[in-house]
Amino acid sequence: MDIKLNGDSRQSGRPACAVHAGRRKTRPLTYRAVTVVLALALASSAAAEAGAVRAAVWGEVVNPGQYYLSGSPDILELISTGGGPTPDADLSNILLIRERDGTRTRLNLNQIATKGEPLFLTSGDVVIVHQSFWRKVQRALPVLTTLVTVANLAITVTLLATQE
Repeated sequence: MDIKLNGDSRQSGRPACAVHAGRRKTRPLTYRAVTVVLALALASSAAAEAGAVRAAVWGEVVNPGQYYLSGSPDILELISTGGGPTPDADLSNILLIRERDGTRTRLNLNQIATKGEPLFLTSGDVVIVHQSFWRKVQRALPVLTTLVTVANLAITVTLLATQE
């Protein structure tokens, strides 16, 4: 579905279809971005009306965001819907925040998957997948290396200055 701009919709004082008259002589100007936004809004409202569970997944997942899941979704389904965990994810340190009562629960997704007992979500739940400790160290390493190098240089210069 495209939204066509005719008649009163004007750009530069001319009808929208006349603005691009050199490119399009027979078709009016269409905006596909508006169509996508409108389609997403309609899909979201339809999912909400259908009784879908609204849950969000943030952090170390491929596509973080808010999702509408049908049926009785569990935490594994939400993370899978978000594209799955990234290689940097710490699956033993997942935070589940329940909107209805505000509780915060730390979970080990590896244990949940091994036991096979699903942890069902309720509407408004937020799941945060944290970054692994070693990935944090790996990202901090260049900064630490630079600081140690500067400190080493300062000590060397100080020692050389005192020997003279």
